[in-house]
Amino acid sequence: MEVSDIFQSSCVISWKPPADDGGAPLVHYLIERQDLSVKGGWHSVAEVAANESSYKVEDLVHKKEYKFRVRAVNKLGPSEPVNYPKTVLAKDPWDEPGKPTGVEVYDWDKDHADLKWVKPENDGGAPITGYVIEIKEKFSRDWTTAKEIEGDITKATVDGLIEGKQYEFRVRAVNKAGPGEPSDASKPIIAKARFGMIIIL
Repeated sequence: MEVSDIFQSSCVISWKPPADDGGAPLVHYLIERQDLSVKGGWHSVAEVAANESSYKVEDLVHKKEYKFRVRAVNKLGPSEPVNYPKTVLAKDPWDEPGKPTGVEVYDWDKDHADLKWVKPENDGGAPITGYVIEIKEKFSRDWTTAKEIEGDITKATVDGLIEGKQYEFRVRAVNKAGPGEPSDASKPIIAKARFGMIIIL
């Protein structure tokens, strides 16, 4: 018995026909599973035709662990089960990416800030498809999304700042598993013109 193609909500169970049918033709196979997060025994998942040797289980719960087993059934009843020896964790084969590093506001004005960062060392097993820039006022607890960027780009401009307010920024990398952990916050900046005008008399 094998379990393959494991994702956050499904997996494929496959098996070989029994060497001995017990003296009567097989009627079907019975697939059973055990949810390790709750107390309880084995529960029937599906009945599969006798000429089949695999079944896709569709209703797994993300991050739960399961055990699976298969019974062959003839008119006399079910056989002893064949257990898959390992537990199965319902999750995609990839993870969210790691934290970007080196988030820096390298230029700003009274209404915008220019950021750069270093992409995470760990992409989670899937290509990075974008970044989410988050912002908060320095003494606030609440981070909000300031900008979403498509592609593996490590620079961006955040507009809409209010002159005189003090802001911090952080960045999340995104792959097909979703956004990863946020970076450390940038050093705070005050939204104001960095350079005054020089007046020549």
